[in-house]
Amino acid sequence: MGLRPSYSFSHRYTANMDPLFLDYCRQWLTAVAPDWEQDVAGRVSRMSDRDIPHSMKGRAKEVVALIQFIRERGLSDGVVDGLISAINYDRTYFDKITASLLPLMEKLISGRIGELISPDYEDMADTRPIFEWLDVIKRKGIVYVGLDALSDFTVSAAVGTASSPTWSPSPAPSTASTRASPRRCGIGRSRRFRSMPTR
Repeated sequence: MGLRPSYSFSHRYTANMDPLFLDYCRQWLTAVAPDWEQDVAGRVSRMSDRDIPHSMKGRAKEVVALIQFIRERGLSDGVVDGLISAINYDRTYFDKITASLLPLMEKLISGRIGELISPDYEDMADTRPIFEWLDVIKRKGIVYVGLDALSDFTVSAAVGTASSPTWSPSPAPSTASTRASPRRCGIGRSRRFRSMPTR
């Protein structure tokens, strides 16, 4: 889809998964079932509120029609299967299981913190380098994160948890230092961060 994963991206689509499902299906079905648009449009025009399953009440009719089309055609894709599984959850139940996640995500994407751990790749005016865990692991580097936990413990805990899987929040000291290794950071994690200039 040409979209670069970020915390902002994750927050937006965790709160509302329908647009992500629709965008992905439009791209995927065009390749595997070229006639999908006419079929789905017909289903949407004939669909009434009574035809929508209870677990998908509140979802867009196009989402319901796409799921019906995919199942009836016997089509399968790893990403689509995962999205359908999440969409099939009762909306109230899904809101409950993500209730603790969204406040954390909001802390990670707000203000200057959001600029650091969810950088804008298209901002040419920002000359700070961007690094990811895999780069640090390959160079056997050490990541030092100044969290200022004494002045804002809640936000520092959120950032520390997001930036280092082995960091435990504690009011003091206010920094987290991690030697990057496959065991500690996890190869395959593609978290990217802006480097802060040293003073």
